[in-house]
Amino acid sequence: MMVQTCLWSSKHLQKQIMDSDVVILSETDHKGLPPTWLRSGVAVINLSLASMEEHPDSWEPGAEAESGAGVGPLSAALRMQHVVRSSRRWIQEQQYQPWRLRPLKLHPLLPVPSDIEISRAQTPKPISQLAQEIGLLPEELEVYGNTKAKVHLSLLNP
Repeated sequence: MMVQTCLWSSKHLQKQIMDSDVVILSETDHKGLPPTWLRSGVAVINLSLASMEEHPDSWEPGAEAESGAGVGPLSAALRMQHVVRSSRRWIQEQQYQPWRLRPLKLHPLLPVPSDIEISRAQTPKPISQLAQEIGLLPEELEVYGNTKAKVHLSLLNP
């Protein structure tokens, strides 16, 4: 992760923005960020659009509120910190979800049948249902009918 602050007059601003995954705008005097500078999937957080009344008692002791600024530097920093914490929590929730498997009903038979007889007697669970139970998205599968699928190997990459 890299954090960098830039002025609107920066020489390489467009390249820096195009290389970013998250762009946070904190100043109110910019003319707008050209949409062509943003690559697909980038998150833009515009703190200058936030409407927030600042009260002296909401600041840390010894800090002074900026008058007329709309969102002060401390407010901007706290909001960015909140975004980072929320993102981390969301990522952890996505990575460590326990599976919610619902097993198929068993019908024990005596004498115990052969493996092939057991497999033919059971109706397979639909692959879409199984994928949902273990947290796979439909685009992460290559489906072959209703009961077979391949899982993309890209899921193994962290």
